Formats: sequence, C-alpha cells, structure tokens
Amino acid sequence: MRQLRQRVGEPASGSQVDDTQAFLRSLHLLTKAERRTALRVLTVAAILDGRLVKRERRLQLEAYEAAAIAPALAHVELLRKAFVSGQPILSAELLASAS
Repeated sequence: MRQLRQRVGEPASGSQVDDTQAFLRSLHLLTKAERRTALRVLTVAAILDGRLVKRERRLQLEAYEAAAIAPALAHVELLRKAFVSGQPILSAELLASAS
C-alpha cells in the first residue's frame, strides 16, 4: 500500500471512500495486476448482499472498461450464485472474474 501511495499519491483532501467516479478514473494509474485485484475486490463487494442489481452491473462493466480488462460478468454471476447457495467461493472463479 505504501508503494502504491508513493506511485499514485495520497487521496485528495475531502475525497470520499465511496466515490465511484474517482475509483473509475484512478484505475488507469494501477498496474494490470493491481487493476485485476481492484476488480476482484469490486466483485466480492457487489455479491455480498446476494444480489447483483442493475447499478452494480453497470459499475462492474464501467470498471472493466476503465481497467482495460475484458468483462467477465458471467463469472461474477457464478460467484453470486455460489455465495447465496452457501457454496464456497472458488478461487478459480474469483480469479476468472478479472483475468
């Protein structure tokens, strides 16, 4: 995290944690591996309530585009279904959500 802050800089004063536009704008500052990690974290956050509503799908698609990574909403949906049915979230599926 320290290296990332040195490279990207500190968050702007007054910035909010849940600013989706700032998130999307900042994705290009990350390495490809970091962008993949950010998308995977976004995926987990999106499925935690057991639903993947239209707004969350749109944000996922916008994030894939901003990160220059091919969309993998099918994998996101597989993860959501596994989560709500009590199945483990498979590492391979989580990795495939941003590969």
